[in-house]
Amino acid sequence: MGKMKQLVLFIVEGITDKVALEGVVACMFDTSKTAIKITFGDITYDVSISPADIINQVCKHINNFCEIEHYSIENIEKIIHVIDTDGAFINEKYIKPGENKKIKYFDDHIEVEDVNYIINRNKHKSLLVRKLSYTKKIKNIPYQILFFSRNMEHLLHNCSEELTDTEKMDLANEFADLFIENKEAFSIFINNDTFAVPGNYQETWSFIYKDTNSLKRFSNFHLAFE
Repeated sequence: MGKMKQLVLFIVEGITDKVALEGVVACMFDTSKTAIKITFGDITYDVSISPADIINQVCKHINNFCEIEHYSIENIEKIIHVIDTDGAFINEKYIKPGENKKIKYFDDHIEVEDVNYIINRNKHKSLLVRKLSYTKKIKNIPYQILFFSRNMEHLLHNCSEELTDTEKMDLANEFADLFIENKEAFSIFINNDTFAVPGNYQETWSFIYKDTNSLKRFSNFHLAFE
């Protein structure tokens, strides 16, 4: 049996992220030398996870991946964790009463019936993400957490309306079909200066934490390919 390739492991939030990105991301790497895998799980949305335990939870997710896919931890070269910001970093004054239970996102505020629920959700997610954004290594493997703001459909398709799971999957397949064999086109897209936040890793995080930026169409996903 040949030597197992070194692996760049992407952790995304859901199955539609995996469908949209897996083939597209792979085309950005030299896959003759490096394997690309995407696993998913919405770790930063889980209210049962405390900031003190978030690193352990990411470790468990990586261990589960390795067990299922028969990879050794030693073969993982880098971990890239991609999340939606969900407007989690806005001041609570921008969370306003809405007419129904469904959350409505706008570029400058959130509307929802249960305002306190979103305030608490945002505080919790913000604590988890801030800790991860300052984490350089997990299991002694280089680690980065990158963001889609406010979610993948918003970034990749400039789509702000609420979508069904079927509609999300259709958009994911459409994106994959468009870029899966076109590295240059994807590179141009993901570096588009209308949404690609300039600066280094920590500067992009400082930017998304400010004001209502985590509701707007911004991303630092391009840093995955530098």
